[in-house]
Amino acid sequence: MTIRIKVDRNLCSGYALCVEAAPNVFDMDEHDIAVVIAEPGDLAAERENADYAARLCPRQAIVIESGD
Repeated sequence: MTIRIKVDRNLCSGYALCVEAAPNVFDMDEHDIAVVIAEPGDLAAERENADYAARLCPRQAIVIESGD
């Protein structure tokens, strides 16, 4: 299963709740916008944390897509 995680840079307001929930998946860039730091192969193991981070995001800036 392929997992893709995207952060909408226009929606992200830099609350960093995603970094707290999934530090192996997200970090903040120099503009205080969340970025995905996990390698694609590591995302399956971090799926639960990434889903939790997406639910926590006050701006709903995180999109998680799954495919075969």
